[in-house]
Amino acid sequence: MTYRTLSAVSAAALIAATPVLAQTQAQVATDLNLRVGPGENYVIRSTLPAEAMVDVTGCVEGGSWCEVTYEGETGYAYAPYLVVTEEEQMVALPSATVTTVETVTYDESNNGDEAFIGGSAGAAIAATAIGGPAAIVGGVLIGSALGAAAGVEVKEETVTYVQQNPIQPIYVQGEVVTGATLPAEVTLVPVQDGELAYVNLNGSPVLVNPENRTIVRIVR
Repeated sequence: MTYRTLSAVSAAALIAATPVLAQTQAQVATDLNLRVGPGENYVIRSTLPAEAMVDVTGCVEGGSWCEVTYEGETGYAYAPYLVVTEEEQMVALPSATVTTVETVTYDESNNGDEAFIGGSAGAAIAATAIGGPAAIVGGVLIGSALGAAAGVEVKEETVTYVQQNPIQPIYVQGEVVTGATLPAEVTLVPVQDGELAYVNLNGSPVLVNPENRTIVRIVR
C-alpha cells in the first residue's frame, strides 16, 4: 500500500479524528528546501541537508509535498527528493510500493501573507515544471555536489553580485535543486561575462549554465 486517502477536512478535525500513526523515515536525496506550506510559493523555513534522515508525518493529496520533521523543525518538503529503501534499493517516496504514508490536509486559513514569498497568497505559478534530475541515479543519492560535477566554475564575485542585486521571483512547479533543468519560459539574467546567468526561482536565487539551462549553484 502506498498512500491512504482521507476526506478533505480542516486540520483541527483531522487531528481529532485520526489516530496517531508511526512515522515513516525518509532520506533527503539532495539539499532541499523546507517550506512553511506545501507549495513552491511558500516561504523557505530552512534547508534540509543531503542524506539527512527526516520523519514523514504524511503527504498531501497527490503525494507531491510531504510534512516532515528534521531536528525538531517541521515543514513541507518536495516528495520526489525524499527516498526510502525498498528491496535494497533507494526509491523516491511517491514511487514506493511498500511504505505507508498517511494523507494530510493543509489548513490555509491559518496563514498570513508572511507565509508566502512576496507576501501574497495569490502568487501565480507557471504551468511549466522544473526538469529532473531524478532523485535516484542507480540507487545512489545524487547529493549536493552535482553542481561541481557540471564543470562550471562559479566565481565568488558572481555570488556577491547575485546577492546584492535581487530580482523578482518566478514560480514553476517542482523544487529547486542543483542539476535541475529550467524550462524555456524562464528568462535568464546574464552574469559573469555571459558565462553564467541567474534567476530567482521559487524564492531561491540560482546560477544557471545558459548553454543547457542547468542549475549549477543555489545561492543561499
